[in-house]
Amino acid sequence: IPIGFNNNVIWNIAQVISTADILAYKLNNVPMRMEMDFIDTYKKGTKPKAMVDEKFVDYLKEILIQQVDGLEADYESNIFPSQMPTPYTTSSNFKLVSIDEVLIFNINHEGMHYGAVASLLKFI
Repeated sequence: IPIGFNNNVIWNIAQVISTADILAYKLNNVPMRMEMDFIDTYKKGTKPKAMVDEKFVDYLKEILIQQVDGLEADYESNIFPSQMPTPYTTSSNFKLVSIDEVLIFNINHEGMHYGAVASLLKFI
């Protein structure tokens, strides 16, 4: 973790995966795809706890693709309710009331972490 940062590249990527699963699945009362241990380790408010190995990096690469494909398939299969059971307001004050809004917000969230990763890579 470079000086001036509170996380690293791996944490940012894993946090994107964790958040997408929470927003799309958990908040819609649909069974999540990721394990709770992963979610708890990388959800909002966490920080990197330990070094990871190349096997974990490969796992993240695989999960990123699987998550996109899975979300697309689940969206097309209409497994998400038309309206979220309880609207959710993000920490950046976006009010989410439907899966469409979740997916749009998720692009914003991923872009924010992409910027963090780009900044971190300058120090590696």
